[in-house]
Amino acid sequence: MRKIFSLSLLIFPLLFMVLSALFFSYLKEWYEKPVFLKNKVVLNFPRGTSLSLLSKKLYRKGLISNTLNFSLAVRFFSNYKLFQAGRYRFIGKISPRQIVDMFVKGKVFWEVALEFTVPEGFTMKQIAKLLEEKGVAPAKQILALAANKEFLKSLGVKAPTLEGYLFPATYRFYK
Repeated sequence: MRKIFSLSLLIFPLLFMVLSALFFSYLKEWYEKPVFLKNKVVLNFPRGTSLSLLSKKLYRKGLISNTLNFSLAVRFFSNYKLFQAGRYRFIGKISPRQIVDMFVKGKVFWEVALEFTVPEGFTMKQIAKLLEEKGVAPAKQILALAANKEFLKSLGVKAPTLEGYLFPATYRFYK
């Protein structure tokens, strides 16, 4: 009886270590294995989202194949407290490790809401017309604002209008 007891004290810890090593190896392999996305996937990751909820969102979007594996992988190979909230875009093939890296580095996706180019030599009237064509506001409203003394004062502009303040360049505004 004593031999069986002492043998079990040796076998059970060894068995536990072997099973743990196998599971850890499986989890590491799963963590590195990419998923192939047919289309781009955009994911909103709000501040305060739990790891469990984030795992479910990733699973529903087809970014991971197993929520429990993802949660365990994050706990073993990363630190969820380092994840940064934001809007993320995923394209092509991506592994759970790459997803985690994006969250840790905060590689958020900024969608362009408005883009316009001011050509060299454009006047305020031409810029207002360009912005009207882009759907910003009617040109008359833009010109009125560009000459509004209170608005100019709030910007710290001492000139009578904003004429000459937009240089020839491409301007992008993000959502």
